[in-house]
Amino acid sequence: MESLNYHHLYYFWTVCHEGGFTKAGLKLRLSQSAISEQVSRLEESFGQKLIARTTRRFELTEAGKAALKYADTIFASGKELMDFMKHRPSKSRQLLRIGALGSLSRNLQAAFLRPLLERQDVHFAVTVGDSKRLFRLLREHTLDIVLSTFPAGEDASKELYTHLLTQSPLCLVTSKSTATRNELPLDSVLQSRPVFLPTAALESRSDFDHFVESKGITLNIVGEIDDVALLRVLALTGKGLVVIPRVGVADDVTNKDLVILHEFKNIKQKFYAITRQKKFPNPIIAELVRSLD
Repeated sequence: MESLNYHHLYYFWTVCHEGGFTKAGLKLRLSQSAISEQVSRLEESFGQKLIARTTRRFELTEAGKAALKYADTIFASGKELMDFMKHRPSKSRQLLRIGALGSLSRNLQAAFLRPLLERQDVHFAVTVGDSKRLFRLLREHTLDIVLSTFPAGEDASKELYTHLLTQSPLCLVTSKSTATRNELPLDSVLQSRPVFLPTAALESRSDFDHFVESKGITLNIVGEIDDVALLRVLALTGKGLVVIPRVGVADDVTNKDLVILHEFKNIKQKFYAITRQKKFPNPIIAELVRSLD
């Protein structure tokens, strides 16, 4: 079994955090050439270049970025072990870096983060953006997980893995102030007022379109929005009916600010967790995913 030389890894880790071989040498009281040689041996053992050496700048390769992430975890755990054995209170917290699509339900994000709020050993950073940017950051090991309304595309399937996080049925909602007690058929309700729909950014939109076409329903579509949070706001204004995943308005329905006129039980919006691994090597991520399963 091959073993990892932790001295070599420590030199590499110090070079990364000090920003170069010269500064690392000053910190470790070793010559620059000695540290460079140790890092080279680490690269040989990995069979991967970790640092792109140039005379003007210091730059990590993709393999180097991944190695640094593991090294951060290893040496943080080592410090925690020493604190435990020496009966010292540990001040270190594990950083969990989460990406979330801008169109994602805020309720879903809050539910995903809720288990972390009671933990003292973790702090998290959430980056909101579009899928192209978030998937790139995930590949570069700048993010640990991405929450998405759709799976990773075929072009990313070799590097990124899609995990079903949870699913929520689409609902037809309106504000409490505009809800009526008349029990009209669904097709009459849909055709009676302006309608706001999610865009194709939500997978469930195509299933909804098929449902409408199969029923011969003609909609007065006044807006199509790829942001679940904005769909919720539009529903609260009472300016029209809104088709939205139930998870996006769960609190408003509970508080009776919004009324569900119909729930499309067979049309469900799926939400996904995207990672670099088929499984969840980080037990905290595994716990978060299970909490919504």
